[in-house]
Amino acid sequence: MTCIADIDQDGKPNHLDLDADGDGCSDAYESEVTSNDNSLELVADNGRVNYVSKYSTFATSSNVATCADSDGDGILDTNDIDDDNDGILDAVESPECFYTAQDFVRPTSVSTELAIYSTNVITNAIDNSATTYSAFNGSINWVGKSLFNLTAASATRITGVSLDLSTWALSNGATNTFKLQGSTNGTTTWTDLSVPVASTLTTGTFVVNNTLQPNTAYGFYRLVGVAGSSFYGGVTDIKFVLPTDFNASFYPKPQCTTDSDGDGKNNHLDLDSDADGCSDALEGGSTTNTTADFKFTSSFGSNGLADALETTADNGNINYTSTYNPYATSKVLAVCVDSDGDGIKDLVDIDDDNDGILDAVESPECFYSAQDFVRPTSVSTELAIYSTNVITNAIDNSATTYSAFNGSINWVGKSLFNLTAASATRITGVSLDLSTWALSNGATNTFKLQGSTNGTTWTDLSVPVASTLTTGTFVVNNTLQPNTAYGFYRLPNTAYGYYRLVGVAGSSFYGGVTDIKFVLPTDFNASAYPKAECISDTDGDGIFNHHDSDSDADGCSDALESGSTTNTTANFKFTSAVGTNGLADGLEIVADNANVNYISTYTAYATSKALATCVDTDGDGVKDILDIDDDNDGILDAVESPTCFFTSDELSTPIAVTTALAPYLTNVIGNSIDNNTATYSAFNGSLNWVGLDIFRLTAGVAGASSYGGVKEIKFILPSDFAPSSFPKAICVSDTDEDGIFNHQDLDSDKDGCADAIEGGSSKTATNTDGDGTGDLLDIDEDNDGVLDQDEYDCAPFELKGTCTGAQYTTNATGIFTHCTGWNAMDLDPGDAVVRSDFDYLGNTGYNGNAKYDLQGSNTTPAVGKMTKTYQTIPGVIYTYSIYLLNPFVDAAGGNKPYLSAINNLDGSKLGTTYLTGPVGMRSVTFVATSTSTSLTVGYDIGHGAPGLAGPTLYWSEADFTANGVPYQYLAAFYSYYQYIQITRINQRHNMG
Repeated sequence: MTCIADIDQDGKPNHLDLDADGDGCSDAYESEVTSNDNSLELVADNGRVNYVSKYSTFATSSNVATCADSDGDGILDTNDIDDDNDGILDAVESPECFYTAQDFVRPTSVSTELAIYSTNVITNAIDNSATTYSAFNGSINWVGKSLFNLTAASATRITGVSLDLSTWALSNGATNTFKLQGSTNGTTTWTDLSVPVASTLTTGTFVVNNTLQPNTAYGFYRLVGVAGSSFYGGVTDIKFVLPTDFNASFYPKPQCTTDSDGDGKNNHLDLDSDADGCSDALEGGSTTNTTADFKFTSSFGSNGLADALETTADNGNINYTSTYNPYATSKVLAVCVDSDGDGIKDLVDIDDDNDGILDAVESPECFYSAQDFVRPTSVSTELAIYSTNVITNAIDNSATTYSAFNGSINWVGKSLFNLTAASATRITGVSLDLSTWALSNGATNTFKLQGSTNGTTWTDLSVPVASTLTTGTFVVNNTLQPNTAYGFYRLPNTAYGYYRLVGVAGSSFYGGVTDIKFVLPTDFNASAYPKAECISDTDGDGIFNHHDSDSDADGCSDALESGSTTNTTANFKFTSAVGTNGLADGLEIVADNANVNYISTYTAYATSKALATCVDTDGDGVKDILDIDDDNDGILDAVESPTCFFTSDELSTPIAVTTALAPYLTNVIGNSIDNNTATYSAFNGSLNWVGLDIFRLTAGVAGASSYGGVKEIKFILPSDFAPSSFPKAICVSDTDEDGIFNHQDLDSDKDGCADAIEGGSSKTATNTDGDGTGDLLDIDEDNDGVLDQDEYDCAPFELKGTCTGAQYTTNATGIFTHCTGWNAMDLDPGDAVVRSDFDYLGNTGYNGNAKYDLQGSNTTPAVGKMTKTYQTIPGVIYTYSIYLLNPFVDAAGGNKPYLSAINNLDGSKLGTTYLTGPVGMRSVTFVATSTSTSLTVGYDIGHGAPGLAGPTLYWSEADFTANGVPYQYLAAFYSYYQYIQITRINQRHNMG
């Protein structure tokens, strides 16, 4: 037989382990044993102990150490409701580690010694259902028998047991009595808790009060017959009645894993639960002392909580408003921290790093927006609901549903709407969109607005008001507490997390409400409302953007890139006066009003390393952001890194459109930019459009709208448009993968030949043999007497993919850069990179050549364009051919597929062939004008799959010739004359 009971996993079976749970308290102590001799047996050697064992309760629980006094205040943890003396109740710090009142109210199990009537089993009494009930057979002699044996979640004090009655009485007459008893072991020893009572009612709630032992905690309770016999006794619900001074911190659970900072200490034993350097006492609101790991040393009475923090010594009720959650459990919300050292703590400071940029601009995901606050996160009511018009209809953001109450309910002191905000915030009122019925049952039936920090203690925010309208919007204004000072580190004005509308006089009408919202003050500033969680860290350096003076680590300060300063000092910070809100006064329209007096460009530049506004890569005095040739190699940036700059097609198409006018039928505003001439946007006719946005950037001036059908909207760009002047925020163009973008790299492919030479912008070349003639013009570059043309090792045009099986099957959802040399085009005119990804299907295409699927499958658009760059010689005539493996078609809206040749030096199109048609060969012939030419296959504008004849567009490379002979790739670029020599040799060879 094998024994593996080993609670603390120390390798010793429990029965051989003197401390089975490893909590430092001996099992003998925790079982309430004082020795191990025969004095512990009722009769020597009979094996029956003469004490009540608590082994299973305490000796097997590492969270309940009956000998421990963690804070050294003389109160054992099992009796201490503040184990670390930080002034915060243990159950507040570690709520999952303590039993709540709700845990105790309902018994965990029930049994009976009386026979059950029909199918009314005894467990119906604790199933939390009002439609089922338990019942006994009638006229059973119940003397000394248990009507209900009840088990509590843990040993607890109760003031009684309540029974919700149904159908039949419990007692078979007034002389048939029973009583309440308690036990520590649930077996042999029971203590009377009440005098005998009888229950002859068939409805309502009957309570058996604990009048004899109200201050003793038991784990087991029972109702036991005293005299007479039972009736059927229908009971729908049986519950424990807890004392009004119930305190969860007295009732630890056996196990506990609440440890916010992961330091191995449970929160209620940790003086800094989130390890942010601010004590729990400070963040929980029990002290204003900023000492790290602060703990109280004053008198603690008998319950271990500092007497000075209780409304009455030892009553366990704190005399302060706890802010432990969320401040003491979130490292982001560190109330003692002043990151920029300006004297304004971060929680009040709207510019934590003094770069002149509002925190919520730098880390928008880390702060609550006005939209987050406008709609309550939850709603409840104390009034009965009318029909199916549930209370949550008032916050479901639907104009077609509404909440409603039963009419003529006395609402005095009752909550019409209990509202919870996303976080504590100031409001100027609550608005209610009304429907069908009024809220008030006449003008004298009033209610008012109240606010609370904890959901229990309420403060009036308005005078009593009545709402007798059935349509429109009714606003209850916060006229009483809009600007009252609150707290030393919290928000500068009164901020409540809970609001309610509560009845004052009279009664309700049905009160249909389609939507209820908080009305925020006009000076709302998101930077004053940090969230408990934050992951905004653009450069991944472990510093949140709103604490980082250079968010993208490009060497340019956020202040410079956002426009708050023109100072080019790295990591620039303002040192001028910051007033009370932490933002430099010189940057505000009015000091401390938090409205900046500059136009912020933070999002555009300070979060993109590709857009470094202080950098001048080539040192020519023109910053890269304005320089169209960042490395001075004579090649336009957009030619070197085409995917890193916006094309005219991209910029001419809006990325989004909105309107303030109602659409006509299904002709939504988005149709005007969907690149589909078959659809159009349209408005309802005769709408007053004065002052309204027609198309996002255009406002009406006078008159009314017509239907205004618009197929497509395009921006008209200036004739001197140059892509190199419009860099994208994201750039991945780095051919040789040396960490330098191609347009800032003087040798993009790391072949030892400068881009200027290979790109045709310069004729100054390497002179290998030092004879004064550059390699480009030297027919014997190494002076070995052998013509270079005879030494060349020219690589033929490769029609097959060189990928391994693993390389081309790794990503089943499409690829954008590939070992075959083909790349996906970015066809999104916005900042986002939306690639026209494709699939490489191995060498299974035309003549066994590489096969491609033009339809990508990673990001929208599903279909777009592929591109590959080839070295070319100016003046040479090239013909490039592909083979369509299935018919190509026009997409919806007339978007056509082309095979095109593009000069990489200036972006000009050298030749193009329309691809739509049957299976077969397609070719484009062009004269090269530079040493670098791109071949593109696909659609100029990306689109989704709908509109295509089939789900796929397969094609293969077929042929590539130069001046009529097969194209060859030279290891380095050479002059046109050398190329002609090589070509002639090949021609002679081909003719035999």
